Amino acid sequence: EKPVLILEAIYDAPGEVIASQLQRTVVTTYAHTVKQVSRLEDHGLIRKQRDGRKKKIQLTETGETVAEKLVELDKTLFEASTGGGQ
Repeated sequence: EKPVLILEAIYDAPGEVIASQLQRTVVTTYAHTVKQVSRLEDHGLIRKQRDGRKKKIQLTETGETVAEKLVELDKTLFEASTGGGQ
């Protein structure tokens, strides 16, 4: 669940984000956020770039595609559960 929320948060963010922003958005600990970000990076869905002391996080092309589909799925499931998709 948290990796999905992290991908969606990066997708929805205007530009690059840092782990502490994701931590607040996803509502989890910083350590858990960093662990999930590393896992997503290992799977090629995100990349980190050092900018001074900060590591900016952005989606890869594959990550962008996956996140877009997850957002679409969330929207479809929400509409179905509220009767908006009928």
